[in-house]
Amino acid sequence: MMLLEHDVVGKLLAHLRDLTDGYVLPDDACVSYASLFDRLQTLEADTHLHIHKENNLLAPMVIRLERRCPS
Repeated sequence: MMLLEHDVVGKLLAHLRDLTDGYVLPDDACVSYASLFDRLQTLEADTHLHIHKENNLLAPMVIRLERRCPS
């Protein structure tokens, strides 16, 4: 289930990136607009890092623990 959720979030972030043209600011962007795009980029990077840690570190660790201590 977690992997499915991560796929959905990845697609949503990709769509957001597409809608913003890769977070490229228009020539007439104000400071608030620039701040928004900066924060969206940070959100995307942080979310990808979170997903990476869950998929590649935490999930395998939980699987190993479950195998050692079955319910």
